[in-house]
Amino acid sequence: MIFIQSNSVLIENNDFVSIGINTSLEDKTGIGILISSSKNVVIRYNTFRNSQAIAIASGDHSKYIQVINNDFIDSHYFGGAEEVIHFGDATSIRQGESPSEDDTYHEFSNNYVSNWNLEKELISIKSNKNKIYNNYFENNSYSAIVVRMGNENQIYNNIMVGNSIFPFRVSGERNLFLNNKVCGSGAVVASCGDDLFRVSSRPLQ
Repeated sequence: MIFIQSNSVLIENNDFVSIGINTSLEDKTGIGILISSSKNVVIRYNTFRNSQAIAIASGDHSKYIQVINNDFIDSHYFGGAEEVIHFGDATSIRQGESPSEDDTYHEFSNNYVSNWNLEKELISIKSNKNKIYNNYFENNSYSAIVVRMGNENQIYNNIMVGNSIFPFRVSGERNLFLNNKVCGSGAVVASCGDDLFRVSSRPLQ
C-alpha cells in the first residue's frame, strides 16, 4: 500500500497487482493508494489488477485528487466490499445536509475499468464537487457509479457496457448526469427528491 499525507504528489507508471490478497477473510481492508489530508495528488498511467481491495481511497478532507489514464482490470468477487475509487469520508456527510467543508474537487477521467467485480459501488462518491468523465467501463457485473451523501458532482461522457443491473445510483443534491452511454445495463436509479438533478443518460447505439 502507498499512504499519502502530503501535497503535490505524482504516482505514475506503476503496476499494482494483488492488492489486499493476503488480508484476512474477516476484514479484507487493504487499500492500494490511501490519500489523507492531502492536496494536488495526480495518479496516472498505472495498472491495477487482480485486486481484492479498494484501489484508491481519499479522505480526511483531501482535495484536488486527479486519477487519470489508468487501467483497473480483472479483479473478481471474493465476498468483500472494495471499490475502484472511494472519494470522501462516509462519516463526514450526513444525508440531507450540504457540508461545504467536504467540497473535494476530485477528478476521475480517461480511465479503463474492466472485469472489476468486487463491489456494487464501483465508483463511490461521498463528497462534493467531483467530476467523473470520459471513462470506459465494461463487464463489471452488477457494479455502479454511486453518489451517496455527495452533492454537486458531475458524471458525464462515460461509456458503460455489459453491466447486468444498474449503471448509476444517486442520493444527494444538485448532481449532474449528462451524455453517458449505457449498453446492457439496468435502468438509471435516482432517489433525489426535490434535488433538481438532470439525468440524461441514453443507451449506446
